[in-house]
Amino acid sequence: MARDAYMLGQVGADTTMLTEIAASAEELKGEYKTLRPARTTTGDPTPLAAVTKPPIQGDLTADESIRLAKAMKDTQALMGSDSKTDPAVVNDAVALIAKGIDVGRAEDEMKELKTWVAVKEKYHVLAKLDPAKAKAFMAEMWWFRRMKVDGLMTRLQEKYDFIWGSVGSDNPESDYDLTVRTHPGKPEKGKVEWDYQIVQLANKELTAEFGGAPPGIVFDTNLYAEAAAAPQAMSAQQKADPAIKAMGAMKEQGQDVGALMKLRRFMEWDEYEDYKAGMLKGIADPADRALVLRQFEEADSLFFIARAAQLRKAAEQNPDAAARKEELARIDAIPATPEGQRLLAEMAEHLEHDGAKSMAANNDIYAEKLTEVRALEKQYDAAADPTTKAGLLARLKSCQAAATFFAAEAYHSEGPLQHVVKAGQSSKLEVEGDGKTYTASEKAAAVEARKQKKLEALSANQMLQSFNENLGDLLKDLRHYGGEPFPGLGFYRSSKYIERLCDAFTVIAPKLPPEAERAFRALEIAGKAPAAVQQAVAGLVDIRGEKKGFPEGAGGPADAEQEKQAYAIDEMGKIFPGVVTLPDLAKTLTMFGQKVNAVVRSAITREMQALDQNPYFPKPT
Repeated sequence: MARDAYMLGQVGADTTMLTEIAASAEELKGEYKTLRPARTTTGDPTPLAAVTKPPIQGDLTADESIRLAKAMKDTQALMGSDSKTDPAVVNDAVALIAKGIDVGRAEDEMKELKTWVAVKEKYHVLAKLDPAKAKAFMAEMWWFRRMKVDGLMTRLQEKYDFIWGSVGSDNPESDYDLTVRTHPGKPEKGKVEWDYQIVQLANKELTAEFGGAPPGIVFDTNLYAEAAAAPQAMSAQQKADPAIKAMGAMKEQGQDVGALMKLRRFMEWDEYEDYKAGMLKGIADPADRALVLRQFEEADSLFFIARAAQLRKAAEQNPDAAARKEELARIDAIPATPEGQRLLAEMAEHLEHDGAKSMAANNDIYAEKLTEVRALEKQYDAAADPTTKAGLLARLKSCQAAATFFAAEAYHSEGPLQHVVKAGQSSKLEVEGDGKTYTASEKAAAVEARKQKKLEALSANQMLQSFNENLGDLLKDLRHYGGEPFPGLGFYRSSKYIERLCDAFTVIAPKLPPEAERAFRALEIAGKAPAAVQQAVAGLVDIRGEKKGFPEGAGGPADAEQEKQAYAIDEMGKIFPGVVTLPDLAKTLTMFGQKVNAVVRSAITREMQALDQNPYFPKPT
């Protein structure tokens, strides 16, 4: 509104009405603040029992229960550390699960409810009426999902020989996402040779079994293809070669654009333009400002290209020929103007409201994009010249970022994958699977040591990618929970992204040149140091992860969920006194994001830019 008032003032228009509206909005916000849920108990949330796999409710002997627990623990340690699972062990676990639950009942429930969202909704309804029955229901559905997904992936592993895994949570309500980490060791020539084809097979089988909806809808299980290209070994002389350095910069460019696409994805057209303009004001050097602008504009362009591809694919999948033709004609008629971009974004958002249709389109595009990625990898493996390999790697990383835009809830760039998954989540699983015995403090120290060693190897740009993607994911959650009457749920559900972007900030600082580092460390979030904010949101992260809570019962609240929301509202008010609504929180963190990007990009933009790419991508003759 301040911008609108400024623009109207520039043309001599009366801004009185805008001023009155702004005053009314502040007055209403104050009234709204008094209506929000209030605490009914005192004190902080209390520790809850550690989240573990729900107990099997069926008829397993004590020995079988122990065998199942060991199989699950050993398998999870391998899955989390990029190691190959033992099909015999997983199959034994699957058979024990089948004995321990009522498979027929769970299958009927899944076919009736159709989506994992509906499964969780039923669980929450039951929890109000009969907590014990609710836990038994959710446990059975959780084990049923593991049985179906693990059984399928192991059958595929036995046939094609590949590594797959997950670093997911044991929380019964969490998603269960899987990654295919290598290409088949026993490929079917011309049929199944690549990781993404394994993903296609798994998606196809689970979709067919449960009424045509993708596994991301049915089981909240998304499958990713992440077989990495072999790292390039280079001598110090080769690393110093200008051509190879330029290719490395182009690789960084592509990954940076991928991260910016996550930001763009969860901002409205005006929000992204304002964010870009505000950030550019913080970059003093005109040449640097021009380079940064190019990155943001490329992310914007690729975002709209991706949106158009989603719409076209969804239209092409329509079995009604007449409707298909009409949808494609409407997409083709969208003008290449700002108004056309707005319309395109609106149509894409409308598509995303139909989760199954949107996911089916994205899954197909993801596979198509990865076909190009794997073709580049093949060229990369065959190339001998270091400059050629460097160029292929640069193209490869850009293509990978473009492909992951279509992978459900995936990171768009390397940075957050290395920061959050490899350094954070995988380090814990690696320590748990290393065969050593630790005390609690020793285990925590071992995990932290592994994490820090991995973080030391990451560049400032990779950590900026993680910062930007976690900011984008924060905005996604704030948008998702924007329909709730009060902000408490959105506050605590989004807290892990605040923690992660603050962590990324801390890791970035020592990777910058001294002068930039000083300016960077002086940055604050609404007057507070990021490290202090990270520490302050820890309580919200704990209730999000169900490490702490407000158990109902003697001395507890009548409604534990409402108490969590009231606590989240109080805590967020302490952290950021001016934050009353979810949009307030979004504004606070995006303003911080502008400053972070301005300082970091002022320091490293030229390092991650190939200023003249023409020598490496000559025009065809």
